[in-house]
Amino acid sequence: MTPSPRLLWTAFAAVVCIIALIAVVSFLSDLFGFKARKIERLQREAETAQSDAYARSLESEGQAEQITRIESAGRLTIDVNTITAEAVAEARNATDANEPLPSDRASRLAAHDRSLCDLRPLPGCPAPSDASPAGE
Repeated sequence: MTPSPRLLWTAFAAVVCIIALIAVVSFLSDLFGFKARKIERLQREAETAQSDAYARSLESEGQAEQITRIESAGRLTIDVNTITAEAVAEARNATDANEPLPSDRASRLAAHDRSLCDLRPLPGCPAPSDASPAGE
């Protein structure tokens, strides 16, 4: 007994409908978790990109601060060299350059030391005083 053609067509249509139903359900429900894994991977990539961007911003801030400190140190070095050169020239041209150290020469050296300390207080520098000497 051979099956009737109508029964074969009905079975074929049922198989096609079942395959279509399985395709739709798998597309909508993500049975194997492909979409979930892709979403997790994209979230990890986004988090990595955000942390990298934050690290780069911290690096650029640090570099800017470093440049500021280097420029400040360079200006300080130039200022110290200028003040010292002026003091050396003044000391060499002074009339008392070869004599023992009198009080006015000591005052001149102390003034130079104060100008260096005013430029940048360092250990050994006296505390800045606002009081002017008596008689002025």
